Amino acid sequence: MVVLKQFDILSTAKIAAVLYFVVGIVEAIIIFVFSGAFAALFGSSSGITTGAVGLIATPLIALIVGFFGVAIFAWLYNIIAARFGGIQLILKKNELKRIDPVSAGKIVAIISAILFFVIGIVLGAIVAAAAGGFGILIGIGIIIIYPIIGAVCSFIGVAVAALIYNFLAPRMGGIMLYFKKDELQGVGVLSYAKIEAIFSALAGLVYGAIFTLIFYFLNAVGSAAQVTGTGASAIPLLVAELGPYSIIIFPIIFAVIGFAGAAFTGFVYNKLAERMGGARLDLR
Repeated sequence: MVVLKQFDILSTAKIAAVLYFVVGIVEAIIIFVFSGAFAALFGSSSGITTGAVGLIATPLIALIVGFFGVAIFAWLYNIIAARFGGIQLILKKNELKRIDPVSAGKIVAIISAILFFVIGIVLGAIVAAAAGGFGILIGIGIIIIYPIIGAVCSFIGVAVAALIYNFLAPRMGGIMLYFKKDELQGVGVLSYAKIEAIFSALAGLVYGAIFTLIFYFLNAVGSAAQVTGTGASAIPLLVAELGPYSIIIFPIIFAVIGFAGAAFTGFVYNKLAERMGGARLDLR
């Protein structure tokens, strides 16, 4: 077992920023294509203008967010890990076999609590300034409750994700990570994409279940309206078409998108790491 003691902030933020930039370019192109199709379909030039702006703005925003967001996360991680211990991992022959749910959930929960505390201060100040009087109490409540909600949700989410990973890794192989000393030089593209496809499929299953429940709820409301003579409740076309099948369709779509996205991200990371160096991690 090894412990992720700390991230090298600059190397991690640098490669994350370039990776976000490349992914942002792809997203911007997709937005531009869809905007152009929308403009051609409805005869509006605003879609093309929006797409053109997005073509420039999206990669730049992704670059800035990637650098500063990852740098802040790495900085907070290093401070917290030095005091509470880092995330415990089991690595065997470059394969990530296991992630300790408790240590992973704990450290992410603390980071989330800090970030949500900052967000809570901003929201609380806005509410207090806008409402005054009783609004001040609401603002104080937001400052107190927000970090608690963020910490609890983060701990549960990360711990559950780690447990799922630990279940999958022995059965289908864990993610391959290739190190040279302390530098993460590469990621096994297929192993990463395969795991991500399963996680995406599970997310699709949840969304599909929700979509199905919405369909049957609206269908029941519509049937009741017809029986009582108050008129049929209109079910949105997309819900009506996909409702009964979304619990099957959504996991498949999400899995395909998750696999393709992870494969692309892993491939880009490997190419960037070859040219500019990968993220440096202190694993002991």
